[in-house]
Amino acid sequence: FFGLAVMDNLYATLCATPMMCWVHTALCGAVVYYVMQGLLSWGRRVWKLRHIPRAPGGLPLFGQALTLATVTPWDIMTTWWQENHTIVRFNIFNKQMVVIADPAHLKSIWQSNIKCYSKDKEFAYGPFLPLLGTGLVTSEGELWKKQRLMVSSVFRIEILDEIVGMAKRAVNRLCSKLDKHRESGEPIDIEVEFRQLTLQVIGEALLSLSAEECDAVFPELYLPIMEEANLRVLRPWRSYIPSSENKAFHRRGEGVGGDV
Repeated sequence: FFGLAVMDNLYATLCATPMMCWVHTALCGAVVYYVMQGLLSWGRRVWKLRHIPRAPGGLPLFGQALTLATVTPWDIMTTWWQENHTIVRFNIFNKQMVVIADPAHLKSIWQSNIKCYSKDKEFAYGPFLPLLGTGLVTSEGELWKKQRLMVSSVFRIEILDEIVGMAKRAVNRLCSKLDKHRESGEPIDIEVEFRQLTLQVIGEALLSLSAEECDAVFPELYLPIMEEANLRVLRPWRSYIPSSENKAFHRRGEGVGGDV
């Protein structure tokens, strides 16, 4: 009875005047509309994907989110596909996703029926938007065409000759470093080295930075952002946790923009 009394008092307060009653009704209607729209959109996607085999495990509401949070996501996705030898679907909360590896399916998505698909800027690209912005990677339609036309006059075929030389110099630097580690017997993280090599080539080609300048800037700012963004793709709750990693992610994003 106490709860009902509180609700009655709250309703009476909200509807004390016709204007307040109208505002209250409009807000409730907007909430119901967006909730129903989300449910209908989710139900439509589930219905269209109903014939695709589901990945094993999964919990109501969470789907395979907890599984992907405890293992290497790409490894478990490969296992799912190998077990089914076809496309596999899974979900993270309300997001429906599909794993494909068949060349025919890839051709259909990236070539034959490419107009039927759009870039997932809300979920997949979302964590990377502080770096990617609205450039060629994330844009579509007329915006993509406009930007592609703008860079086409700069990125001519001749630039490939210059990039080959930049890549060769970067590879030589890495080989010299590997030789030193071979002599000393000290371990080396080859994944980190390949990332730095790639960034050295990009930094020299696009920003005219030396290898030393790239190594001084990108490992401290760019690579931690990419690592955190990769984690957020399949663990979206990380962006809502007021942690030191979250603060560092935004701080580094601002730092990269300033350096560029």
